[in-house]
Amino acid sequence: MTDDNLSTRPSLILGTILVGEDLENLSEEELTQRIEALEAEIERTQQSLGHKKGVRANADAIFGTKL
Repeated sequence: MTDDNLSTRPSLILGTILVGEDLENLSEEELTQRIEALEAEIERTQQSLGHKKGVRANADAIFGTKL
């Protein structure tokens, strides 16, 4: 998926994704789209976490770590 898809695709396909939502009435296509949207959100979250870890590492290199 491209960065454009990461920011727009989940909301276009599903609106808000609720964790624990009843999946019984969703079609195969809707379930597939849900999985794709959740995978995109996981990737986006991992990228954000990686960025924050990098910022933290840079700050620790400059100011030292807190004990």
